Amino acid sequence: MREGILPSLGVGYLAAALRERGHEAVIVDSPALGYGVNDAVQAVLREQPRIVGISCTTARAGTAYDLVRALRRARPDLILTMGGPHVTAFHARIPEECPEVDALLPGEAEWTFADYVDAVGAGRDPAGLPGVDCRNRQGEWIVGPPHEPVKNLDELPIVAWDLYDPRLYRPLPSQGRYHPVATMLTSRGCPWSRCRFCYHRSCYGHPYRRRSPENCVEEIRWLVRDLGYREIIFFDDNFCIHEKWIQRFCDLIDREKLRFAWTVEGHVRTVTRSMLRRMAASGCYNIFYGIESGNQELLDLIDKGYTLDKVREAVAWAKEAGMEIRGSFILGLPTETPEMSRKTIQFACELDIDFAQFIPFHVWPGVELEPFALAHGKRIPWNDTFVQPSYVPDTYPDAETLAAMVREAYITFYFRPYYLLRSALKLRHPWYFRRVISGGRYAIRMWARGLRTRQTDVLCENHDKIMNNNRERSTSTLKKQDLSLP
Repeated sequence: MREGILPSLGVGYLAAALRERGHEAVIVDSPALGYGVNDAVQAVLREQPRIVGISCTTARAGTAYDLVRALRRARPDLILTMGGPHVTAFHARIPEECPEVDALLPGEAEWTFADYVDAVGAGRDPAGLPGVDCRNRQGEWIVGPPHEPVKNLDELPIVAWDLYDPRLYRPLPSQGRYHPVATMLTSRGCPWSRCRFCYHRSCYGHPYRRRSPENCVEEIRWLVRDLGYREIIFFDDNFCIHEKWIQRFCDLIDREKLRFAWTVEGHVRTVTRSMLRRMAASGCYNIFYGIESGNQELLDLIDKGYTLDKVREAVAWAKEAGMEIRGSFILGLPTETPEMSRKTIQFACELDIDFAQFIPFHVWPGVELEPFALAHGKRIPWNDTFVQPSYVPDTYPDAETLAAMVREAYITFYFRPYYLLRSALKLRHPWYFRRVISGGRYAIRMWARGLRTRQTDVLCENHDKIMNNNRERSTSTLKKQDLSLP
């Protein structure tokens, strides 16, 4: 069990949809099991499947491609499919980068994947199905027409939670207190969708939709009463929106007498004092804000849509409600100087939140900010560790200076005398003591990973080559027509 590994909801939704169609589904969670490519191949082969679905993020696309190739070598007759955020954003070029794959399922794929499996099981050619890009029986690559996203999320089956082993998952020390822990979504899409560094603005056409409070509580009832989960982490892009919905949700939790701890992610633009107090009264003890910077000009650059004073207000309201506060901060944004980075660090200290996360800016292929970022900085070889730089703005002398700034940020924030005293007083709580031990293990692991020799990220190399040679084609494929997987 490693900190920071949580259940992947996307594959759980897919498994539930397949079961509803009468198919058998098995989840092999390679990150949770600590599997590399070879171990994952052996685990898949032990299940003797006919079809394999691989969930792929952009940061791990190279590993996903390696897994496809390894499975193809091990069992040439396997039908290999891919989905996930990377497929949603870049499905037009994946057949060129990974020709071994048989089918791609961009967007929300519960029913498109079920349709694909139905067709294969019935001996029909799946080419041409809405939302499915695949080879037909003649070996030609056919791009299916776009599929309609699910409008009523209550119509989706609940995640197949019985296929997960809860012993494999442990949140980051700042994310949770109790075990076992589950993750959950009450909505899909981001109601803001304007951050220029995010795929939600650049590549995903994502109408915001939300499950009914009754449907959400039905899933919570199963998790808490039947499966024994003690904590739920809500991963909505912004849980804290629509105060009437939240009021009804909390009322149902109280009426059902469901006792569990829960945490959310919120946006400082949409929280209210009364909303946070109501959530806290029903067991929400921790909220995450994507604060990102202590410089208003940088917040405007990335289009966060709020002011520093609004951040201060949202933090103050959460403190009044008795919530722990987590905040994320980005260092090394395009045009950011070391002095501006220190201003962000000081702003984090001024807010005096419970947990701060400092991450160097990463330029993901295809996001709106990418051209501006590359005009004001450069990508560098990356060792696949998020706390290590993969991009250096021209306003920084080199990558080591930025990496040192990230270390300075953590030391400055967490080694303040007042923060250390407050933390020491909390050690009387068993859950906090466990957090400290867990945090120590996580810090040591991240430090060890940071010592690895940096390796060039293959995805970014391929991206630069393909984007430079095929700019017009790539631009046409990044249309707002698909949704990311849950």
